[in-house]
Amino acid sequence: MALRVVVLSALVACSVHGFSLAPSVRMPHSSAHRSSAVSPQVRPLRIENRLRTVGVSLNMVAAMDTDTETDEETPKGPPIKYLTVAEAKQIDEELMDEDTGGFSQVTMMELNGQSVAESIYDMYRPELLDGYTVLVICGPGQNGGDALVTARHLRLMGYAVEVVYPNRNNQQPFRDLVNQLKALDVRVNMGMPGTASRCALVVDGIFGTGFEGDINAPYDFILKQMRDPSMFGAVPIVSIDVPSGWDVEFGPPEDTAMRIEPDLLVSLTAPKKFARTYNGMHYLGGRFVPSRMSFKYKLNLPAFPGKEQWVSLPQPPPLTAEEKAEEAALREARGQAPAEEEGEEIVSDIPQELEGGNPLASFESAAFGGGAAAKASTGSVNTWPDPDPQMSAKISEASERALRVLGEKRDGWDQQIRQLVAAQLAPLGWTSTYPPDKTTIAKVCFLAAKTLKDRGFDNMDVLAEGRSIAEGVFESDGDMAAGKVLRGIAALYGVNGEEDMERMVLEEVERVRVARGFPEDLDPIPVRPGYTFADKWTVNIAGPADMEEGFEVVVRPNQKISLLMKAWFGQNDVEPADEEQYEFYVPDMPKTWKSGVVLDKEAEIGATGVLDGNTLMVRRKEAAAEVETETAAEEA
Repeated sequence: MALRVVVLSALVACSVHGFSLAPSVRMPHSSAHRSSAVSPQVRPLRIENRLRTVGVSLNMVAAMDTDTETDEETPKGPPIKYLTVAEAKQIDEELMDEDTGGFSQVTMMELNGQSVAESIYDMYRPELLDGYTVLVICGPGQNGGDALVTARHLRLMGYAVEVVYPNRNNQQPFRDLVNQLKALDVRVNMGMPGTASRCALVVDGIFGTGFEGDINAPYDFILKQMRDPSMFGAVPIVSIDVPSGWDVEFGPPEDTAMRIEPDLLVSLTAPKKFARTYNGMHYLGGRFVPSRMSFKYKLNLPAFPGKEQWVSLPQPPPLTAEEKAEEAALREARGQAPAEEEGEEIVSDIPQELEGGNPLASFESAAFGGGAAAKASTGSVNTWPDPDPQMSAKISEASERALRVLGEKRDGWDQQIRQLVAAQLAPLGWTSTYPPDKTTIAKVCFLAAKTLKDRGFDNMDVLAEGRSIAEGVFESDGDMAAGKVLRGIAALYGVNGEEDMERMVLEEVERVRVARGFPEDLDPIPVRPGYTFADKWTVNIAGPADMEEGFEVVVRPNQKISLLMKAWFGQNDVEPADEEQYEFYVPDMPKTWKSGVVLDKEAEIGATGVLDGNTLMVRRKEAAAEVETETAAEEA
């Protein structure tokens, strides 16, 4: 309790000393295991550094709370058992057997979800999120049910919660779990939000130990969004039992485009084999395993403290020779290459234009998030009519219905999606007068065509509908998002073996792009934002690679840029005499209305080129000079 009092006092001190919206703790998580693809690597400001900024010594905290327990004790007793798929399924069956366990499915989900929510509460307190949203993504199975229960508990704990549930399970108890969330005013969406700007934490409850096979739409796109640093890739992830897409026994998938890296793993019942090599924060939840069952399977589970429904697990010891031999045998039984050998490079038959981190990244976010790309394009020179609310509602409803059909893939889904495109989506696309709504329909047509192709069905009719609508919006209305869709459609023509059509579509896109003066990537340059004193912005600050960490702060855009500079200097213990060695600059990408070195320390944050959600970079002046010299030499 004393520690919490000191932390809250420190936050108050921030406000008193001119930090009314000074660096706020967004997430206290470890970033050591985050993917190297996230660049620049943004780490949230930790509590101890926040205290240091306002002059509170950690020794003071320790002195005021000498009874605080530590996690540094060496675990005693036999090592914890890490389960194979077969063992996990067998234990679940016994737990739900009325003679050996007596736990129903709904009871298991309730206990699991509560333990996950309490683990999140321990790691990411709601007061540290500053009103930002916890996004809970639910799959169609029991792991998704655990996530629904987690979302309910988080809402009752005071978090702002939003749920993404693409393929809803309409059976009980899942239907009741959704209704409970709605009763608590929690939004349950079919698709992902179009932006991560208001998201502080993602809870991954898509797939669990029962998942097998390929990852199909919409979850392939969702996992790519969770991986993409321009979307949710910089937002901490909490995975329930198994990170979605990971092998229960061997860990991360080879396909890096869908390889999420959770910051916190909450194992349920007992940790699984893959967790032996997982190096993030690791909790165990599900405090209900009977002692006789634990003894039977030699689980060696740690004791849960007090009344807690979770316990923090220590880092596992290195694999023994016996365990390595066991893993090799498992791999051989499943026809996989040994861990030390490199597998063959996987070559996708989908061109780069259809993969993550490409011109279609904004398409994917818009297709599942309500048209983020279309909204971004309103910064162009076009003057578009106001959207018709009734027409937009019809388009949204028809699009969600189509995405549901694509996600569920029930019997006859291929004919059903064709009927939806021909009878509803295409007519709405030609009737609407608002370009972003038309582009949304073109995107859904593209997604339907890609899903049909992935499942071996003919897709040329659906692809042609999407192309016709997108071409009209791009050329006549100048919606750059439609141009991106056309590039994706061209790539899909190439996958179909229609190289001539691919070339024709790409040539048409280029002709319109040049005629309208659009940038090559079809990403509009943002206009300088208007702001008031009431506005709050989230800004990332990323320093040189050899500095310990970057962080994220919440500020008012009319505060001085020197506020961010002081925060970074304090975070990295830079002495005042050494501050002149560094310079702050706004990078060219992602695009902003102004970029370059910030020369005026007294300038308002909103006048420097930094936007809400953007990154302010820090570099040593000496290193910047060397780069300029090298660039000049190369140009010469």
